[in-house]
Amino acid sequence: QTCDAVKAQGVVVWAIGFETGSHGSEVMRECASSPAHFFEVQGTEITDAFQSIARQINQLRLTQ
Repeated sequence: QTCDAVKAQGVVVWAIGFETGSHGSEVMRECASSPAHFFEVQGTEITDAFQSIARQINQLRLTQ
């Protein structure tokens, strides 16, 4: 419910399922704004996930 409420306000939600089981990954996937905003990672793959998120954030432009 919290994820849906935040997304309804236009907030982009990235989610990282770090060494989660299938249920945890599904919950995180549903919370993310889109499939492209969800990362399921193990071990050091988390670094790649954060780098990918940082690249996506850098591409965002603020508008008023």
